[in-house]
Amino acid sequence: MANWKTSVNPIYLPEHDTFDQICLYDTLTGQARMLSVRNVENPDDLWIGVAQQNGTDIIGVFATDQGPVFFVNKQRYLLNGNEWDFSVKQKNTQNNTFRFVYNKVVVYEANYKRVTELGVHPYADEEFMDFYTWMTKKKISKTFIQYYTE
Repeated sequence: MANWKTSVNPIYLPEHDTFDQICLYDTLTGQARMLSVRNVENPDDLWIGVAQQNGTDIIGVFATDQGPVFFVNKQRYLLNGNEWDFSVKQKNTQNNTFRFVYNKVVVYEANYKRVTELGVHPYADEEFMDFYTWMTKKKISKTFIQYYTE
């Protein structure tokens, strides 16, 4: 049983890159599913967090009263200490490998297609467009824990 909580359940999390999908996430059971924005009654009622689908996995991070919680499907990990790390390694010119380590154990690893097109946003960079690269930068962010604490 988790010792963290959210003031609302379930929560809606925007998809990181395209924002045309929303993750409906039950913080009590860890049940997650991606929905089209068109099928969500009030898509503006989003929780602080973000989600991404990679194959059959839904992963993301959301705010709780104890700090950010990273999830991989039904597994949830509180990120308020130093027991976690994210990394991205370039596998080849077209693919990267994302790795999440918790308590010195690799608990999630995924290969994914590298972001090569940065879109039309004037401030777009790889971190802005690539969810996995964005997550790796959070370990050194001074405001990450604060922002994701409800």
